[in-house]
Amino acid sequence: GKALVYARRSDSVSRLYRYELGTSTHVDLGVEDGEQPVTARNVPALAYVLRRTRFGIYRFDLGKNMPGERLFASSGRDRLPAIAPDGRQLVFTSDRSGPFALWWADVDQPGSLRLLEGVQPESRHLPAWSADSSRVLVVAAKAANAGDDQGGVYEVVPASGRVTRLSLP
Repeated sequence: GKALVYARRSDSVSRLYRYELGTSTHVDLGVEDGEQPVTARNVPALAYVLRRTRFGIYRFDLGKNMPGERLFASSGRDRLPAIAPDGRQLVFTSDRSGPFALWWADVDQPGSLRLLEGVQPESRHLPAWSADSSRVLVVAAKAANAGDDQGGVYEVVPASGRVTRLSLP
């Protein structure tokens, strides 16, 4: 009866918090990816779901009846793959390096995989490629390289790594 425990999703990660009723303070319990907490009524006990899903990006040959092949090894959560119109380039979001970030690769060259620095993408919006496969639009929480803490739509040029926040209403 002295606190509430809840899960909060922020920057693509859910965490468990305790809200102290007497002091109105929120305390991070240090549980990343914790969800659906429940406390016992008569004893100091807490149960929660720890979400450790295995994610991966796979390539399928639609002309063959074979299982897909994993493109890039990862211990993180790879999400929202977007293949360019040229069929060779791929961007996706992943927390493989810590916070969610944007990654680029040439699908025929797994060693080409690299982090596109400067933008922290939202985890619910699929990146959108330009028709000429030279640029990609990303809905992002912020752009780190420009000191921009605003969310918005960013244009990313994978070849140069340039990140530009678009001026949209």
